[in-house]
Amino acid sequence: MNRYTLLIGTPPFETTDIKLTYKKIKECSYSFPPNHNLSSNAKDLIMKILRREPEKRLGLNEILQHPFINHGGQIPKTLPQSTLACPPTNNYIKYPI
Repeated sequence: MNRYTLLIGTPPFETTDIKLTYKKIKECSYSFPPNHNLSSNAKDLIMKILRREPEKRLGLNEILQHPFINHGGQIPKTLPQSTLACPPTNNYIKYPI
């Protein structure tokens, strides 16, 4: 749900009625607002994370390998504290820890 919320700005199942919200959660009923220009990779990742059946949802390793997250490069396990002040250099990104 967090990726959906970060991209859309609201949780996927939220309504003004708590019973309806729980019903939407139970049915895994959500949609992508038409006014948001989400990439197909973003939508694909969200749909694979928000599957109704837990055993069919992507795991963490699969999420990290998804094209929306990993654009063919390596994702570093950690970043130096200097990245709090400025972005990491390309050399650091090329050589994951």
